[in-house]
Amino acid sequence: LDDLVQVLKPLRMEVTGEFTPRGGVSSLATAVYEKE
Repeated sequence: LDDLVQVLKPLRMEVTGEFTPRGGVSSLATAVYEKE
């Protein structure tokens, strides 16, 4: 997220990753950036 913010200079950005491995336990990770 830091690299994208540095290049794009957005006012707000949200990146979500959804991971579903073969074991059946899924994970959802979200990173949010908001300009101060």
